[in-house]
Amino acid sequence: SMITKFTLQKKGAIALALLSYFCVVFCHDAITVWATAQFHKIGRDAYNAYAQHFFTAMLVGVFLLFIGWALHSCRFRVGFPLLFAHLLLIGISYRYLVTFNIEFVHFFAYMWIAMLLLPALRHPGEVLILVTLLGAADELYQYLVLNPTFEYYDFNDVLLNLVGAGTGLCAALLLTPKGTAWVKKVSWQRSPFVWSALALPILFFLLLPTPWVAIGPVDEANPARFALYRKIQDPAFWKEVYPGRVIHVVKPWEGVVWCACFFAAFFKLNNRWMYLAGMEDKNSGGTEKG
Repeated sequence: SMITKFTLQKKGAIALALLSYFCVVFCHDAITVWATAQFHKIGRDAYNAYAQHFFTAMLVGVFLLFIGWALHSCRFRVGFPLLFAHLLLIGISYRYLVTFNIEFVHFFAYMWIAMLLLPALRHPGEVLILVTLLGAADELYQYLVLNPTFEYYDFNDVLLNLVGAGTGLCAALLLTPKGTAWVKKVSWQRSPFVWSALALPILFFLLLPTPWVAIGPVDEANPARFALYRKIQDPAFWKEVYPGRVIHVVKPWEGVVWCACFFAAFFKLNNRWMYLAGMEDKNSGGTEKG
């Protein structure tokens, strides 16, 4: 039946998304070893240049084809302004959030995961929250296990994952053949994903008086089990990581604010899409329901 087919597709999409995620997480160390070997083999400038050419070619090729196809076939155009806003964010994050250009692989990985999860969860806001939480867990694994001496928890990569996921959601919605009749409406007050996202910073601040967590830095006077900063951080807005490369190290409060803004925007987008889908069905006399 139709319901059984949809259930199987939903389970398949979730399984493929989880497989993709675990590949990203647990293959990270192997990819890092390979990338480091290439870095030492060809030098920093060539390493960055090759990565830039590769990712630029992917973005230009994919998005030109996508935009052309979507403009031709999509019924609902409300997502295009948000998509082009993401294109601007892609450029900003590529230039000012990554130390080496190869790190932009995060963007494509989480874009793919978000596109897989959208047909299963049927709500772009909830998908964005879930994928961001998965990305945050990925960074936590890197911070605690793969790079236990790194200076800080990397909110830069969390935001890069977020931008990638948001871009993938815009693309998936615009590429949906029948608009958004299958997208469901969920108020943020009733969403378990929203409350899960809120619970994390609340729990962190509740645990601050304990020896378990700290903002940082960690030393003999502040021996917390987990700290967002292991060492004293430069308060300057810009940081030169090597000659010719200046980035902004995202502070924890900045990361939380940006995530909250993205989540709100995609919940609003979902409601707008639902409204347009309803108007379309009403005008056409259709009976299809989400």
